[in-house]
Amino acid sequence: MIGPAPATVLEIRAASLSGPHLQLHNLQIQAQGTSPRDLHWQVQAGAARGAGTLRWQTLQAQGQLHSHAGVDELQVQATVQASPLGNLEVRSQGKVGKNGGQLRLQLRSQQIGAWQGWWRSAGQGSWSARLSGEGNAAYLMHTVLPKTWHPQGTLRARLTARGTNWTSLQGAALQASLDKLQFSSPSGLQAAQNGVLHLHTQVELRQGIWQGQSTLQWRSGAALWSPWYVSAPVAGVTLRGNWQYGAQGWRITAATLHWPEMGQARFSAASRGRSAAPEIHLQEAILAMQPLWQTWLRPILPTNGLAHRLAASGQLKISGDYVGRLDKLRWQLEDGSLRDPQGQFTLQDLRSSGTWQRQGGESKAELQWLYGGFYGIPFGPLDAQFLLRRQVAELRAPTALSVLGGRLHIQRLQANWQSGSPSVVLGGGVDHIQLGSLTRTFGWPHFTGTLDAEIPQLRYHQGDLQTSSVMRAHAFGGEISIDGLSLTELFTPAPLLQTSVRLQNLQLKPLTDVFPVGYISGVLDGSVQHLTLLDWQPVAFDAHMETHRVRGIPQKISAAAIEKLTKLGGGGISGFFQNIFLRFFHTFSYAKLGFGVDLRDGVATLSGVASTKDGGFYLLRGQGLPQVNIIGYNRRSNWQELLGRLHAVMEGKAQVATGD
Repeated sequence: MIGPAPATVLEIRAASLSGPHLQLHNLQIQAQGTSPRDLHWQVQAGAARGAGTLRWQTLQAQGQLHSHAGVDELQVQATVQASPLGNLEVRSQGKVGKNGGQLRLQLRSQQIGAWQGWWRSAGQGSWSARLSGEGNAAYLMHTVLPKTWHPQGTLRARLTARGTNWTSLQGAALQASLDKLQFSSPSGLQAAQNGVLHLHTQVELRQGIWQGQSTLQWRSGAALWSPWYVSAPVAGVTLRGNWQYGAQGWRITAATLHWPEMGQARFSAASRGRSAAPEIHLQEAILAMQPLWQTWLRPILPTNGLAHRLAASGQLKISGDYVGRLDKLRWQLEDGSLRDPQGQFTLQDLRSSGTWQRQGGESKAELQWLYGGFYGIPFGPLDAQFLLRRQVAELRAPTALSVLGGRLHIQRLQANWQSGSPSVVLGGGVDHIQLGSLTRTFGWPHFTGTLDAEIPQLRYHQGDLQTSSVMRAHAFGGEISIDGLSLTELFTPAPLLQTSVRLQNLQLKPLTDVFPVGYISGVLDGSVQHLTLLDWQPVAFDAHMETHRVRGIPQKISAAAIEKLTKLGGGGISGFFQNIFLRFFHTFSYAKLGFGVDLRDGVATLSGVASTKDGGFYLLRGQGLPQVNIIGYNRRSNWQELLGRLHAVMEGKAQVATGD
């Protein structure tokens, strides 16, 4: 009788073992059994260096292989210390034979959590598998985010797969969720908190091309990716699409994005090669302007400008193509509005539609609104048609809109964004603007009349408004010329205006008819050099006005006007008899009337048409009999006090105290 075969022990030791992608140290392998079909084995290895997950500090594994009647039974237990997945425990057992088999797998580590899986195969080589579990999502997030961002979260997933020829994958389905997702970059400009993402995808291999359907849902949480901050709506955000992937590139078809309260979009995308730029085709997006502007557009605008303050509303429909860069864009805006909470700008019932294309010549667009306002100035409806080229939009035909009882005529309007920052050029004019409405709007002393003006060319760029030509306005029978207009920081809390103004042949009678200063006739010339307004209030200028003789126009002034000019100048009427004359005569002739004001640092230096021997200055030099002169003596006055005297004169109040 022959007894059982004695057990055989095989032991292998190696101080170092190297391969193309792996290097092991202190390797020990021990196998013990009565035959190759009945083995117990153990493996130990020290530090390993390799690519990907093939790195650890120590590895210990043991297992058993038993073969009987053409079936191999396998059991494996392993522990791995300090691997990229942490301290890892692996357990596996199963049976494999000619007619198929099955294996079960358990993975556990602090880094990835606990996972269970199985693999089953039939005799023809077809197989199916499943892996499910949950754990820390940090390892997965490190593949897309830097470790210094300290990503955290919980991953739950179930993956099912099937294939042929034992290992060839034919199809798979994945359901996964990321809960309590959060991260923060060292700069604090990128962060997420309490995020919840759900992914469901299915994929099949058909004729060598992977084809799949995927749904990604963002159900809760908030994210900061400067300058944008976005929080998930209550109903969540859903992205769906079909896709293909093969040797010739990838393609996304029938994709939809649904964002409650903001809108929805249909699009497709493709890449013709692994390194080719993607092509994105937006079939249609229907968007609500209020959340679109608030969430996505406002954050990228300058924080100190008007656009950043605007509130928007309306519905926007857009479509377009992107091939490496924006290639074509179509839009339609309905029931839109733009409103500045500070009241500097508003547009209501705004509508626009058009097409822009990078190549292919000109296209058309239109812009309409019902009414609007600019710094408190209301204006009426606009209907404008534009021609669009690659980087230019230009008005097709002159248009006009009503402003303060008159009309603003726009002969030329062109927007240009060739340099990367848009600029606008405007040319036209105004006629029959009601000066009473204009002065009330800006809080200036009230007067009536109309204003006509030419605007040869105004240029707006990055909050600055300038003109390189002279603008001319016609009022009170004369001409007002505005030269070198420069308006900077237009839509900020403190806009700065600088210009020079020249007055020619202004008739005083129609002027004093609307200013309550009394009767004055004559013709006035003058200039305001280096005029500077800060937040629409004068802070510096050098002004001088005086009359000149014109044949057929008398130079007369009433007693009431003399009294008010005396109060305004802070001076007096020279001579005892001149005061008596004011009681008996209603009008007086004069030789010269005028004044000068030089404003610097809140102090106004006053001058007249001539100086007196005692240091005063003439505001009025009379002529003939009776003769009345107005002489001022306070050459320096606080600007606010001078304005106070002006208001008092206009309102007929008592004289305000003079300056120094």
